Amino acid sequence: MGAEFPLPDSELVPQVNESQRLREELEESFERLKAECLTDWEAEKIELEGKFSGINARWEYVLSNISPRD
Repeated sequence: MGAEFPLPDSELVPQVNESQRLREELEESFERLKAECLTDWEAEKIELEGKFSGINARWEYVLSNISPRD
């Protein structure tokens, strides 16, 4: 897994770490889809869209709650 942020008391750290985890899952999904070349990938598409939505929501939270001192 990617680097964890060293600020355990920050409210933003869990959001950023979860975004990192989702990004890594997306990369794995893309690699699997490229290798398998599925003709019907509707289920995978729905899963990917959910992960993108999760990343977007977390980054919106981070961006709206970050301050210059962070």
